[in-house]
Amino acid sequence: MAKQDYDFIVTSTGRKFYMKDIEKNQLHIEDIAIALSRICRFAGHCKRYYSVAEHSILVANLLPPEFALAGLLHDATEAYLGDVTRPLKNQLQQYRDIEDRLHGHIEKSFDVDFSNPIIKEADDLALFIEASHLYPNEDLKTWGIKIPNDIPEIMFITDFDINPFDAKKMFIKKYLELTS
Repeated sequence: MAKQDYDFIVTSTGRKFYMKDIEKNQLHIEDIAIALSRICRFAGHCKRYYSVAEHSILVANLLPPEFALAGLLHDATEAYLGDVTRPLKNQLQQYRDIEDRLHGHIEKSFDVDFSNPIIKEADDLALFIEASHLYPNEDLKTWGIKIPNDIPEIMFITDFDINPFDAKKMFIKKYLELTS
């Protein structure tokens, strides 16, 4: 029997997402929210379950309103490509090329722009906040994380014990707040 070569995944809502022709896919916030709520940050190596959806909400909350939707969706590619840790992603140029194409498609589909450096800064600040909570004895300077001069107040109100079902609901709620 010949091996069947398929180039799609089936999303949690039953839609097909085609990898070879990313631009022809319709993107759905429900698929993104479900997948990101089920993907654990740090390749699962953290003291508590912490989802990419929670991380995305934190990034959105760290940004001014005009950039918050882009912050919420900045890791939406992971809903379709999976989460790859930064150290590995930096070694996978083909993955980065695919991710860049998908980022462009997300920008068009949701009318956001990921190019403003403030989004990357908020992503890095979120990483600092998360790592401070999830790895309290770790020297974060060795991670290459920019340590902020002023610790934001949000750092002390972040909840790091949310199940995937609730993380999905929170992600959708944040999306609706930002798009209504």
